[in-house]
Amino acid sequence: MAREAGHVPHAIDLFGDDDTRAAARTTTALPPNRHFDFDAGQLFGAVSSYQALHGPLPVVCGSAFERAPAALAALARHFTVLGCDAEVYRRLLDLPALFTTLRREHGIATPDTRWHAPRAARGWLRKQLGGSGGGHVAALYAPLPASATHYFQQRLTGVSRSALFIGNGREARYYGCAEHLRWHGRASFRYEGAWRLPAAPASLVRKLEHIGAVLAARLHLRGCFGIDFLWREQREPVLLDINPRPTATLELWPERQRMFDAHLAACTDRTLLYSSPQVTHQRAHLVLYADAPWRVRKAMRWPPWIADRPAAGALIPRGAPLCTVQGEAATQTALVAQLRQRYAELRTLLGATAQAVLPATIDIRSM
Repeated sequence: MAREAGHVPHAIDLFGDDDTRAAARTTTALPPNRHFDFDAGQLFGAVSSYQALHGPLPVVCGSAFERAPAALAALARHFTVLGCDAEVYRRLLDLPALFTTLRREHGIATPDTRWHAPRAARGWLRKQLGGSGGGHVAALYAPLPASATHYFQQRLTGVSRSALFIGNGREARYYGCAEHLRWHGRASFRYEGAWRLPAAPASLVRKLEHIGAVLAARLHLRGCFGIDFLWREQREPVLLDINPRPTATLELWPERQRMFDAHLAACTDRTLLYSSPQVTHQRAHLVLYADAPWRVRKAMRWPPWIADRPAAGALIPRGAPLCTVQGEAATQTALVAQLRQRYAELRTLLGATAQAVLPATIDIRSM
């Protein structure tokens, strides 16, 4: 997004994949810890090195700061961070209290969310504090004691979706909506992909605009942010989670450079640059995870519709993201067929190793 907006970015992440290296002027890949997370000291050192070499550079943060607001605060004390501040992330660490306030004072529908597990476990989820990506969510099968690292949320029925907004700390503009997808036969809550919705019903858009405005003012959200919610026809959207940063579904939208410019403007002078995107085609992506450890061949030639391409020789641990399959078509039916075909082509490309790394077939469906 930064590159498309005319900037020359430097990137720091845990992967150092090929397309990130192609878009960035320089890339630093931090070694992940056993929880597949970054080390705050190493991150601060990497940012400091860039500042020393290239002069004052603003920092735009992605995911994983949900569980590390102290690291974000440390960055903000020394550098210009364009996005939500650490206090936003700290407040989101107490979702039970926040959801109660949103429900009582603003009429926003939320599931029952609490620190103590219910006596009857059926119909409840256990979520890690500050978790992101869905891999930290698990169904609750037996009552568990209260924990400082987890909370419990009522499991409701409905279609899982996400919505994008631009906020300036006082108000917000709704940008678009996407629906979460599953493709793996194994039941899980990890993020496996999404397709964008060309047009949401006007009644839903009005409700989402209300939610976005309340959150922006209440939490002082700045820049691009998103929410996850459940949608049940003719009923209120149920707020499940708040992502105070650019989200994974952002890449599904056209004119991403304008969204990046809007993010910068909202974080600097609080201007809300907004333009409703013109969408004529369906677009989706599927995030593939390795079912077994896999090392990328040195002569690997990835198709152009593969994103997040791991570097040659990289070892992909079991359960880690392998790559992302992208697709675009005129209709949802054609899009599903295209994604299935591309998935089959990818397994052929991987050769014999694909038998253990990826399932033979996929079943693409709404989450």
